[in-house]
Amino acid sequence: MKAIVTFHLLFAVLLLAGCADRPAGFHVSGVAPEHRHANALVENAFCYTDPAHGLIDSASGYPVEGWNHDPKQGLYLRGFTQLTAIGEWIELLACIAAGQADNPYRSSKQALEELDHVVATLLADQADPGLSAKGLLSNFVGFSGNRRLGPLGEHVKRVEFEEQFGTNLGVRIWHDLEECGWLEYEKDGAEAQVKRSAEYGRDHFKGVLKSYADQGLTDAIMQLLDARVVNIIFGDNVNLTASIAKAAGALLDPSLKRNAEAAQLVALMEAFIEKQREGYHHLYDKKAGSFAFGWNATEDILTGWELDDGSWVVGRMNYLINEFRGGWTFVVERHGFPATALRSGGFKLRPYTAEDGRELYVPIAWDGSAFQMLGLSHFMQELEQPGWRALLSNAVQVELDYATRHGLPGFLSESYSGDEAQYTGAVGIPELAVTKEERITDAPSLYTLGVAYQIEPAAVEAFLGKNWSTIEKLLTDHGPWEGYKTSTDAVIEFQTTAHTLSLILGFVGTGHENMKRYLDFKGLGQRRRQAAPGEGDLLSGAYSIYSGGDGDPRVKLDAGKFEVDALSGSAWVAFQATSSDGVDLAGATLLLEYQADHAISDSKLELKLVPGLTGAVNEIALNLEATGPGGRAIAIPLPETPGLTGVGEIVLMLGRPASDTTASLVVSRFEAQR
Repeated sequence: MKAIVTFHLLFAVLLLAGCADRPAGFHVSGVAPEHRHANALVENAFCYTDPAHGLIDSASGYPVEGWNHDPKQGLYLRGFTQLTAIGEWIELLACIAAGQADNPYRSSKQALEELDHVVATLLADQADPGLSAKGLLSNFVGFSGNRRLGPLGEHVKRVEFEEQFGTNLGVRIWHDLEECGWLEYEKDGAEAQVKRSAEYGRDHFKGVLKSYADQGLTDAIMQLLDARVVNIIFGDNVNLTASIAKAAGALLDPSLKRNAEAAQLVALMEAFIEKQREGYHHLYDKKAGSFAFGWNATEDILTGWELDDGSWVVGRMNYLINEFRGGWTFVVERHGFPATALRSGGFKLRPYTAEDGRELYVPIAWDGSAFQMLGLSHFMQELEQPGWRALLSNAVQVELDYATRHGLPGFLSESYSGDEAQYTGAVGIPELAVTKEERITDAPSLYTLGVAYQIEPAAVEAFLGKNWSTIEKLLTDHGPWEGYKTSTDAVIEFQTTAHTLSLILGFVGTGHENMKRYLDFKGLGQRRRQAAPGEGDLLSGAYSIYSGGDGDPRVKLDAGKFEVDALSGSAWVAFQATSSDGVDLAGATLLLEYQADHAISDSKLELKLVPGLTGAVNEIALNLEATGPGGRAIAIPLPETPGLTGVGEIVLMLGRPASDTTASLVVSRFEAQR
């Protein structure tokens, strides 16, 4: 027993210091030397990149999807990869080459050699019609020996079986595939979803399918079921594009100024980005002012869904708070799209009351997931922009507060859930989700702690220290496991390359400087601004004020304030800019001071653009509590986004009083400040 205890103590010490037998000289740019837990975590995460683990496909140089110890899936996660992971790997190699992430596994020279390989593969795949269309790549890429394959299709049509096998046999095969559970009919059986499971494939032609194996039809049937498609997803591609740009920025570091190999790689990366232009313009709809979410290039169908009447609705990038917003913003700037391409992305802000009583406004995500709120990385100079910095800082503080209150050793974010092999986006904080669907709140993961560290390093270090006894259970000689199932006190034994590399790159922390170097290289260093700054008093003469509502509320407008009496239903007060160009509220802080004798629930602000500008209506939820005579002040930071330029109207929407009575409200200050 003593020997076992000694071994575990020694192993814990080695993990805290990094990988066992780690050579001296480990240095990550973004981590403070005194933050020993952050250093320990990033050093352990780097173990994932050790070539000994075989997580880099030798033929392509691409990283695999991940690592798992699920006997039901075997080495399934090593059979394919995806674009975000490829981009992050290229970015990390460039950081190593530039001396920003010294580690025991690759020297600067070796990183450049690997970059040569993976960039050559990327350009070859961009030219392969089985993997790419109009310069954009399929979101998933499968490995088959020395070849890469596009993803398997998810749908098949009955007519394809009739054409292949003749009407009678084709229809019989179609029905038998549905009977054995390999197909799920749609459109009255004319089409079907392919349902792949452990009992699916060439080795499982049994029961009603056995006769087809006896007839030698197995390969022909599987060829129809497992047809490959070129499935383009906007978000995965912009993540890849931004990572390539950041990698080029790293290689433009002055330390590599005279390195011919680095210069050649920058030229190749730039050629890759430029070839994507056609694809991004194909996905952009000028009339809608937005990008399509994706495109099945094989069938030439934009990603979307079918309504009951048979019409097709195209899914669009119309919500800004997601894991793609940095890449989305970069592609708009790099390829010269109008500001409307970002204005179409709306946002919602919501207040969160921390345990210490502070009210923090945060950008809420569709799933309430940390990586949607924070992003997989920061690189579009968000931390130099007061509005974004304040909102992101609030988001980190909220994640830390929620995790501490609920005993979570990490943040709630899209991940493996600990429920067998389930990977899901339903992991998140319910209060910070747009969706009303139930959230998983017992499966925290570590990967968003890297990007959080860029924003609040001391607070994240303190959090790591408090939870280290649990976190160290996740650390292995191949890096940290995905997360921890708190309801069962079990480690979630999966690893995802995109997540692990995001953790590393977050701690490396050079995304901003590398992207800035690239933007300057391309002459894009000056960020676009629209309209005049929207500073000043919204109760002043610069705005026309209108009001209305249910239950005959009495609205009295005076210079410097307005009052609402006898509020029993709902009411609204609109502040309309007198300038036809509207005002620029991007990066401003809205200040609201009020008195209320009763709480007014379900209140919000709506920010609307001037007529003629295409864009979303952005919403800010308000927590209008009952106040004493001294009143209460609310400060709301706003993000720097084109969606807040040209704001023509701000509408204060008042909900019903929280109690069964009437309420009165006096607003004495309503300003936009910078």
